[in-house]
Amino acid sequence: MGRPFEDEIAELENTHRWACETPIESLVEHVRELSTSTLLAVGSGGSLTTATMAVNLCRDFTSGLSFAFTPQELWSRRNMLRQATVFVATAGGSNPDAIGAMKMAAQHESKKVLALCTKIGSKLARESSKFSNTAVEEFALPYKGDGFLAVNSLWASSLLRNRSLPSALNGLA
Repeated sequence: MGRPFEDEIAELENTHRWACETPIESLVEHVRELSTSTLLAVGSGGSLTTATMAVNLCRDFTSGLSFAFTPQELWSRRNMLRQATVFVATAGGSNPDAIGAMKMAAQHESKKVLALCTKIGSKLARESSKFSNTAVEEFALPYKGDGFLAVNSLWASSLLRNRSLPSALNGLA
């Protein structure tokens, strides 16, 4: 089942500090590329929250269109992929839906596909390396792992993504 929820909650402050202090220069460069056209943000389960936050942030900071989708919804909107950039949020990078969304976006020639993963050496990163229009930003989080709700990885990935767009648009990191 994973870790007790109380243990996850107890680590949120450390996760917050880590996510606010960890270097994000590479992520900022990729996000800068994403902000140049329509953004399709994809997530399953808790990662859909990160995708939705990314869309809301884009709406606040850019004039471009942005949409949040589950992988299934992305499939039904695949005609949008060629004109768009795609952001895939995933905790461990092993979810078949996240991997499938990344592959579909790459194969449909999206301008850029960026995945944010809270695990180093993920399956998603290995699969992504097969495509020229993809990038995966992986981060090693400072805690023992998630429980069922993935509270800390969700918090960390949201903070990292939310730090990156204003920095990308302002030329800061």
